[in-house]
Amino acid sequence: MRVFNGCCKVMLRHINAVLIYLILFVALSVLMTSLSFEQRTDRYEETRTTLAIINRDRQDSALLQGLSRYLAANTQITELPDDKEAMQDALFFHAADYILIIPEGFVQALWENGKAELEKATVPDSYTAIHTDALVDQYCNLVKLYRAAAPNMEEQQLAEAVANDLAEQTSVEVREYGSAKAIDERLTIFLQMLSYILLTMVIMETSIIMLVFNRPDLRMHNLCTPVPQRKIHFQIALCNGIAAVASWALTLLIGVLLFGQELFQADWQVLVFILLDSFVYTIVALSIAFFAGQFLTSSNMQNAVANFLALALSFLGGAFVPLEMLGDGMLAVAHFTPTYWYVSTIGELVKSTGMTSELLGTVWTGILVQAGFAAAFFSVALFVSKMRRQSSSGFGRTTTELSV
Repeated sequence: MRVFNGCCKVMLRHINAVLIYLILFVALSVLMTSLSFEQRTDRYEETRTTLAIINRDRQDSALLQGLSRYLAANTQITELPDDKEAMQDALFFHAADYILIIPEGFVQALWENGKAELEKATVPDSYTAIHTDALVDQYCNLVKLYRAAAPNMEEQQLAEAVANDLAEQTSVEVREYGSAKAIDERLTIFLQMLSYILLTMVIMETSIIMLVFNRPDLRMHNLCTPVPQRKIHFQIALCNGIAAVASWALTLLIGVLLFGQELFQADWQVLVFILLDSFVYTIVALSIAFFAGQFLTSSNMQNAVANFLALALSFLGGAFVPLEMLGDGMLAVAHFTPTYWYVSTIGELVKSTGMTSELLGTVWTGILVQAGFAAAFFSVALFVSKMRRQSSSGFGRTTTELSV
């Protein structure tokens, strides 16, 4: 196992480069998960629209007074003068999100026809406007309903009846069955970022060894040694594999230390598949590193390739940007990256409190696709390696700072 021991010595000699990425990963994980925790809430909190009401109809109308009270109970009312420039300024500076203009004759039209047009001005692309529209429609529809059911009811009585109906509330009780809980959002972010650091660390570790053993003088020396080439390659692969698995185990240990409480509350089957998914992705990272290592000739290229591949695949795969925010074109490209299948599988697992047959099929699909990527990269890398061994150009001079 002299080759294996030599690989270990080379790895330990340059372990600082790998540790820098590991420390950076821990710092980013703590920072991003802390920000996520501060923004997260377990309670529903209603977002109130800032509403201004411009009444150009009867000021003494019981229906309009009831509408104003109902809107005031569900929005944040602000006062505005009936002036076009003032209303435009209010919307531009977000002093008001929604301006409701009640035109002259509104009450009479609503009373006689059960339908009347209102005017409004809103902030462009404001989702709160939809909620305010629903509030206004709900009030007007109830007025129409009471007019149809009791046409002889006085306006004051009708307004009181509508107000009483709208004041009705109901309670909702949420029950959780089973002891398992869905994965915490902070742990989800950690698992997604894991794809970046694993790929970076594995490429760095593998390329450190391959830069040394691909040196022309050492390659020619190994060809003359009595040790069979198959054994040499096996021992190199064994060292790379152990280093990759050690990186995987170390990053998961960091996750346990940071989020142990959340992990122990999750379903054990979900945790097993999370471990399996991340392990298969580690094998994918090893195959990509082995493929990229065939073309590396210097330590400067090593850092550039490791960062470029890790960042590109992580961004395309949804590790940094949620998959929901990617366009159709980007998603189509993302399907051809192993990171997409890792992140999407993690995304399905973290939302679940237990394994179902449908979820099981989705998870196995993602894992097997990643395994296919690993097999493809390993196959191409072996083919390139064989071509280089058979070609005299593979012994051309290369530059490296590393030595055995």
